[in-house]
Amino acid sequence: MYRFTTTISKETRRWEADAPIWGRCVFIDKSVKKEYNICIKHPSILVIDIETSFLKIAKFSLEPEWTNHANILEDFHIICASWQDLEWKKPKSVYVKSPGKDKEVVKKLLDVISNADVVVAHNGVKFDLRKINARAIFHGLTPLTNIKIVDTLKEARRVAAFTSNRLDYLGKFLHVGQKIKTHPTLWLDVLRGSKKAVKEMVTYNRADVLLLKEVYLKLRPYIKNSPQSQFLQKPKCQKCKMNSLQKRGKRHLASGRHIQIYTCLSCGSCSQKDIKGV
Repeated sequence: MYRFTTTISKETRRWEADAPIWGRCVFIDKSVKKEYNICIKHPSILVIDIETSFLKIAKFSLEPEWTNHANILEDFHIICASWQDLEWKKPKSVYVKSPGKDKEVVKKLLDVISNADVVVAHNGVKFDLRKINARAIFHGLTPLTNIKIVDTLKEARRVAAFTSNRLDYLGKFLHVGQKIKTHPTLWLDVLRGSKKAVKEMVTYNRADVLLLKEVYLKLRPYIKNSPQSQFLQKPKCQKCKMNSLQKRGKRHLASGRHIQIYTCLSCGSCSQKDIKGV
């Protein structure tokens, strides 16, 4: 939520498109000579990434043989997760305090995701969300519902023929960064209970979120039905031509027509539009 606080001339009425996503609106009521600050909520587009642990499996050899699920000594868990709203300067994170104890991590993730308008993740449909769901079901937590997700892996494959669709490659190719290097035994150190390794994993995870954010911003103009454009497609006022119309209820006429009533926050005029398919 953003609030416009800059003082401007009372003879001026304007809509500033350079404000966070939605913009900022100041409405001047000349009849009472007052200036109102209008709060405009921006859509929460959340870039997210998780890191999961290895499985602990009992095997007789190092051959890549098929392994029965009965040989799983310890299943995977979510080591850490990081997320960042497009309007934030830094990502936020949550991580396990001890190996396998990820219930609080999953609860936090469910809360964060459920409060976002859109979730952006690389391979998020097949990996991130399904892994989160698996752990949520294990812990008996409330499932996520009606999640709008933009999977940058799927979008990269759909809109272009990149040589590779891996996040690291896309970051390098698009000149927005790359994944940071980690120690080869980092995931093993986490399983061994190293707190230092968990902190290093969080740093790695946060760097992935920052990289994913930049890759998403590069891909966004090519994404069909981009969430950004959907949120910004607001009807214009026919008098002042500003994108500052606010819904003021509906009317249902005897003829069967359904009408949406609008009030312009910029000039104060009223307008209406037929609603189809009601």
